[in-house]
Amino acid sequence: MPYGETWRRHRRLFHEGFRDSAMGEMLPVLSQKVEQFLSNIALEPADFRAHIRTFAAATIMGVTYGHDVASTNDYFVDLAEKAISSLVSLSSPSSAVVNLFPFLRHLPPWIPGLSYYRRVSDQSHQWIDDMVHKPYELVIDGIKSGTKNSSILAKLLARHEAKGGRDEEELQSIKHICAGAYGAGADTMASVLTSFFVAMMTHPQVQEKAREEIDRVVGRERLPTYADRPNLPYIESILREVLRRYPITPLGVFRRNVKADMVDGFFIPEGTAVIGNTWAMTRDEDVYPEPESFVPERFMTKNGTCNDDDLSFIFGFGRRICPGRHLALASLWGAIASVLAVFDITKAKDENGNDVIFNVVYSDAMVHFPVTLCQDRIKQEGAETRTLFVVDV
Repeated sequence: MPYGETWRRHRRLFHEGFRDSAMGEMLPVLSQKVEQFLSNIALEPADFRAHIRTFAAATIMGVTYGHDVASTNDYFVDLAEKAISSLVSLSSPSSAVVNLFPFLRHLPPWIPGLSYYRRVSDQSHQWIDDMVHKPYELVIDGIKSGTKNSSILAKLLARHEAKGGRDEEELQSIKHICAGAYGAGADTMASVLTSFFVAMMTHPQVQEKAREEIDRVVGRERLPTYADRPNLPYIESILREVLRRYPITPLGVFRRNVKADMVDGFFIPEGTAVIGNTWAMTRDEDVYPEPESFVPERFMTKNGTCNDDDLSFIFGFGRRICPGRHLALASLWGAIASVLAVFDITKAKDENGNDVIFNVVYSDAMVHFPVTLCQDRIKQEGAETRTLFVVDV
């Protein structure tokens, strides 16, 4: 979306809903989703990947719409997944010849191939339209029936009504930013959490050190809470190192400069596509020595506190920085801290008791996602026993 009045309105509304100061109101929802995530892993470890995606979806749907995602087959989650998948597919230059030669859209549908494309395109647009409007209608119906709803959408609608409720453009923006929250957040959160498990499987010493910190600060009688976050710097450092070592969007999001500029002697014409190369930044050896190593300690001071490197560039730059980053970081921290408190994650063993060869392949899509993993084992820490689960990721 280019800079202009519509962009400014979207940005203002997004910041109203997802600002850092509003996080306190969201924490009960985040805690509930973390507990549900842990329970799902313990009960059905074979559906490990689905639990990660459900957790990400449930968190965003709960905070944004007040909708409780109770299973992996939720209607609204399924709808959003279809819409996002089709949007990515249709926007890919290699997905269809129609994208490469737009004039083909105006040819008659009886030409071979075009009728199929149009059917797929029409279905995709219907999914996207439903993704924007169906959850919105759910909240509206609930408000009319007197159902209590403290979601971001409900609060934005209340403010809209308090101003007279006659600004139709603002109402449309509210619908779209709430739908956009899912589109921007579900895959990225799932990517980070899956990469976290990858890191823990290969770095048992990190798990051990993290558990020592949790036992010392929190104890074993309860799960870590968000109130514990300032006192668990090593857990915070693990989250940062996961974000650095496995960047969500290695090439960032393509931008366009609004006016011509000179950078280090190079002339950049107006309208040039600009890439914030996140991968290169996370591999800068002057900042991160041995960048391919997983070392949470790089984010800690000699005094045992977190340093000032918060990796903000992971979420973009300037006015285009991700406004949902505070929600994402809080949700990810809660999941990581609780998983480390409850589970011990190790490599699977073969029939001879040797570690199964570990291999991970990441997707080449805009969102960097582990698509192939070997089996791993998750031991559930209990007061008296440890139950072993084998998870096929």
